[in-house]
Amino acid sequence: MITKYFAKRKLYLLIFLILLIIPTACSKENTKKKTTTSSTRTIKDLAKDKAEENKAQILNLMQQLAEKSHFSGAVLEQRSGKVAGVMYYGYKNKEKNEKVDAETIFPICSQSKIFCGVIIAQLIREQKLSYEDTLDEYFPDIEDADKVSIRDLLSHTSGYKNLEIAPDYFIKNDEKLLEFTKDITVHSENSEFDYANSNFVFLALLAAKIEHKSYYDLVKKRILDVLKMKHTYFPKDLKETDLPVSYAVVEDKDYQYDETNYSLNLLSSLMGAGEICSTVTDISKFFEGLSHEKLLTKEEYQELFHPTEDTDYSAGLSLKESNKNFISSLGSFAGQGIQSYYEGDENSENYSIILTNMHNVEIAALGDLFYSTTSDVLAASKQ
Repeated sequence: MITKYFAKRKLYLLIFLILLIIPTACSKENTKKKTTTSSTRTIKDLAKDKAEENKAQILNLMQQLAEKSHFSGAVLEQRSGKVAGVMYYGYKNKEKNEKVDAETIFPICSQSKIFCGVIIAQLIREQKLSYEDTLDEYFPDIEDADKVSIRDLLSHTSGYKNLEIAPDYFIKNDEKLLEFTKDITVHSENSEFDYANSNFVFLALLAAKIEHKSYYDLVKKRILDVLKMKHTYFPKDLKETDLPVSYAVVEDKDYQYDETNYSLNLLSSLMGAGEICSTVTDISKFFEGLSHEKLLTKEEYQELFHPTEDTDYSAGLSLKESNKNFISSLGSFAGQGIQSYYEGDENSENYSIILTNMHNVEIAALGDLFYSTTSDVLAASKQ
């Protein structure tokens, strides 16, 4: 009996010790987990705080540059695949006190040519077209169309020249657009680079003819829907009041009315060449989708934009003269205030996008300043 008694006491003591140890161990483990989680959260918070601090500093410096340069418009800076800064500055309509903001839609001018080039490359992928095809196979009544290839049109080496003038009416169909473009276009035997919007109007009309659809439907289905670009529009979707007023700097005074203001009539004549209207965030989606193979494979991209080592321009993109590792795209309506600019690396990890409604702003030089300022702030924050 005594032996059983002591055996029971040992058993009870053992159970007591186990019950005492388990909560303590669990408590230590929980404390360890809490400490680890707390530490991890703190690191993330610090990183987030630093990123926000950088964005605030970048925005402040960009606003100073904007004020000094008489800038009005929108800017987006991306670094290492993340947005480093976005600025909306100035007025969409000064008279109505409407400021530029995230919803402001700007004509992107000649960046529209890149969209057209992508559509052409996709049709070539589908074997509905080739770079060697000549224009007369689709439009035999265009002057010297038998001497001009698809590649010539994409690289502005077709010999076509045209005036950039607005029709006195809104062009609503392809037949009228073709007639208008033919009327303002002449051809020469010179095959040197000579920038002409007619090249891309002919390409857009050609794509629509091949697909038996409107060119705008092609862009929407093949590009906008794929990349979820919900703030990109065509002239037919807009009213004059949807777009920013074009202003000029006169005698160092901002927001002087620009007598050569652009119009929807002008945009309606530039299908494939300069008609698309969008925001900096949507254009960011486009360039990222373009470089990340959502629209073209790497091989198709190379064939479209860099067919030879000597090609500095094709389908709306140029190699940047001061840095051949960068591509750029500059668009404007001749003397009519609106300008667009993109510069960045080929993989769209680092770039600048600028849209402005202020005439005589040196947008490429300003783009370099925005880019370098952003890079300097981020480099300093790592030291």
